[in-house]
Amino acid sequence: PIYFPGDGSVTPIVRHSLYEWPDPVDSCSGYTRPTGPPIILQLGDGALTPSVSSYTFMAGDRRLAACVFTETSYTNPDPYAQSNGRYLLGAQDAIVMLPRSPLEAGQAYTVTIIANGQTYSWSFSTAD
Repeated sequence: PIYFPGDGSVTPIVRHSLYEWPDPVDSCSGYTRPTGPPIILQLGDGALTPSVSSYTFMAGDRRLAACVFTETSYTNPDPYAQSNGRYLLGAQDAIVMLPRSPLEAGQAYTVTIIANGQTYSWSFSTAD
């Protein structure tokens, strides 16, 4: 699997405030900019359909609000954008986690996603 941010990495990216197309924020009901940056788990080359059974996003011992979507659950009010978003996610068997709020500088985070019966867990930190 490919993790972003990478396991053990330090990222300067703490917020998602830019507009992109298709927009990941559209798939998270009630979310508004700025959010945290998209956190991505890529499981393959398009041959798998990820099915997420549970997930957590932690800052130390605090569980943080986040939404998760895949090629089958990404939603967008624009049908063309939704179709393209699902295609792009499916091409890499990607799971996207979007934190509801920007991340804190100098903080360690742990992501755990259970997909297709397998647990994926990794940690990263934000730069000071």
